[in-house]
Parts: sequence; C-alpha cells; structure tokens
Amino acid sequence: MNVLSGIEIRVLHEALKDEYRAWSIYDQVIADFGEVRPFINNRQAEARRIGALLGLFARYELPVPANSWLGQVERYASLQAACEAGVTA
Repeated sequence: MNVLSGIEIRVLHEALKDEYRAWSIYDQVIADFGEVRPFINNRQAEARRIGALLGLFARYELPVPANSWLGQVERYASLQAACEAGVTA
C-alpha cells in the first residue's frame, strides 16, 4: 500500500497532534519544575511515539506539521497540581 486514504491521513495528523500536545505539557512541567519524574519519563515516551509517527509521515511522503502546542499548554501552580491533572487525564 503506497497511498493513504484521506481518513488515514487525517488520523495520522490527529495522532501526531495528540502526541505533540502531551509532549508539550510534559516539557512545560519540566521547564517549570525541573527534571522530575514521571514527567521526564513521559516526555521521552512521547518523543518515541512522535518519532514513530514521523517515520510514517516520511514513508508516505506527507508534509510534517509543526508542533503548534509549544508555549500554548496549561501551566500548573505546583508539581502536585501537575501530577493531579495527569491522574485525571
């Protein structure tokens, strides 16, 4: 299969946007509170999933959208609040 359907392309974009969002949240928590677990581990996991998706974008010669979540995610008042939000999500 060398060509993706419109739905498949849309799903790839949605998946990448979701991974970008999660990565950006973890990155912001780390920027605000330092290299703390589990956020450093979670950011690494998101980076691996982003890498896998980027491989699919390359394989199907799709343009890669930029991460529009950088600097746009919620910031937390404390590390505890960030952890509670993570549990809720």
